[in-house]
Amino acid sequence: MRGALVVVATVGLFGCSPYGGEAFVCQSSAQCSPNGVCEPTGFCSFPSADCPSGQRYGGLAGDHSNLCVGTPALGDDGGLSVGRDASHVDASPTSACYGSSTLVRECLAAPPTAALELGNMDIDTSSNSGQCATVVGGGNLDACVIAGSSIHVATDVVITAHGARPLVFLASSSIVIDGTIDIASHRNGSRVGPAANTVACATDGVSATSGIGGGGGGYGGSFAGAGGGGGSGAVGGDGGSPASTSTPAPLRGGCPGSNGASNGGARGDGGGAVHFIAQTSITITGTINASGGGGNGSSNLGGGGGGGSGGMIGFDAPTITITMNAKVFANGGGGGEGGGNGTGKAGNESTGGTANGGSGGAGNGGDGGNGAQGAQLTGGTGHDHKNGQAGGGGGGGGGGGVIRTIGTVSANGLISPTPS
Repeated sequence: MRGALVVVATVGLFGCSPYGGEAFVCQSSAQCSPNGVCEPTGFCSFPSADCPSGQRYGGLAGDHSNLCVGTPALGDDGGLSVGRDASHVDASPTSACYGSSTLVRECLAAPPTAALELGNMDIDTSSNSGQCATVVGGGNLDACVIAGSSIHVATDVVITAHGARPLVFLASSSIVIDGTIDIASHRNGSRVGPAANTVACATDGVSATSGIGGGGGGYGGSFAGAGGGGGSGAVGGDGGSPASTSTPAPLRGGCPGSNGASNGGARGDGGGAVHFIAQTSITITGTINASGGGGNGSSNLGGGGGGGSGGMIGFDAPTITITMNAKVFANGGGGGEGGGNGTGKAGNESTGGTANGGSGGAGNGGDGGNGAQGAQLTGGTGHDHKNGQAGGGGGGGGGGGVIRTIGTVSANGLISPTPS
């Protein structure tokens, strides 16, 4: 089932839930007959007219037993609300805590007992999504935690995520990512990465202004690196100036660019935030993408939108291996092209390399700036309008994100930016 955790319990199908309590752990809805659904929690639910969701968990769903789907599990506050201190939840004497307090530390009521083989899914990190494990006091971050004794993402699997909280994968042994974890933001708000565009983003950027002959380009988003400034539009259209860089503590997503002036292109959003904690090892042979979204191009002489900054990726394990074909990146999105005698093209979004700014769509509009990549943490500046004609300025490229590691790292693949 798409969107469900595929859970392989070490004691067989009947055994202990990874979230506590006796449970039948399902792998597909076919195991939840009659008329049942295997929920993303790994438990079966059945039709119930008196539940707002229309579904109620059965009697073998651990702490979710006999509750309406969407209702917090017994002993759970439904996931900590954003900004709330995790220490308010009492930890039991048998609670199990994982991760370094210098980055991300999360505590569970008990060690996870099931190996997770994750399938294609989109994870909602919101506190009421029902997809996140229950955490207890002792941790330092309000996050959506996906926990197992081990975690594996196969080669052909793609996992995406969205929501207000960052995403944490936690294993009491190993994590192996052979597939794709895509927590990037994508253009037009089609998906905003988890914990992106937070209130922690600096707000001292200066917006682009409208000129008589064209609007200025929006600035690129800033995070570890500054975004690029916007290009000038004709006759007084000033490009935007980027906000200050900011420090991620301990884990959050990237920051957005700004819109182009004169009804110009929309901004790109910052990339999302993900962290991996394993007690033995983390191995990446696939792709982890936390890049910013590209800014939109403009029509009608408006400025191009600024690209979003890269987000944040963290690893915490005794050994961290990133193989030759792996890609781990949190790059900036390209700025959008300003409008001219045609519609400007949108900025590109990184697939590991540089996300180029939009260009070639508007003869007199300025090209967008490139997004940050690799050792170049600063986004490229948007170009001014061209040919002395009416046109909008290009949007600035998004600044670079953050990659942090704790442990011994063996890396032969693409990593951008350089880990700190």
